[in-house]
This record gives sequence, structure tokens and C-alpha cells, in this order.
Amino acid sequence: MREAAGGPLALYHTKTESKGSEAVMKKSTLIGTCLLNSGMVTSLKDGENNVGKVFTAEFPSSDYLKWDTDVESSVADHMIKEVGRASNIDVRTFIEDLWDQ
Repeated sequence: MREAAGGPLALYHTKTESKGSEAVMKKSTLIGTCLLNSGMVTSLKDGENNVGKVFTAEFPSSDYLKWDTDVESSVADHMIKEVGRASNIDVRTFIEDLWDQ
């Protein structure tokens, strides 16, 4: 696994976009970043793809694109810091936790 900028204990913070004055991140990117930080995937793209696969399998009657909305960067940063480098992340539960964000 590649090392995050700032040393081996730094966390990845990626793909935030500016929307007005507030930076945002897609829900799939947020979960993908946490998966990458935990070492469960080797790239952000793999993490985001994993989120899509779990969503499709676990919530077949729901619309992934409607769910995968922007999350304010302050919320995303908080969640990334809270999850940190957890050794196991339950993607299904994480999706549910972000449902109304």
C-alpha cells in the first residue's frame, strides 16, 4: 500500500470539490477513502467500486446515483478521522449511516 502524504500514519483525504464556499465529497468517495485508509482496498477507485457493488447487492430496489450525493467536507473529514485505520469496515452499515446525509 502506498504511503499517505505526511507519513505512514497520515490519513488520505481525497476528491473533495468546492461547491460554493463549502467543499464536498461524494458518499462513495468518503467510504472508499475509509476503505483505503484501513488497507481493505489498494486504491480509491477499488474502494468506490466496492461501495457500488455492496449497494447494488444489499439495496437492489434503491437508486445508487440518488444515494451517492455530496457530503460536506466537514462531515467527511470527521467521519474519516473517526474511522481512521479501522481493520474492518462494514460497508453496508456505512451506506445506511450516510443515507440521510
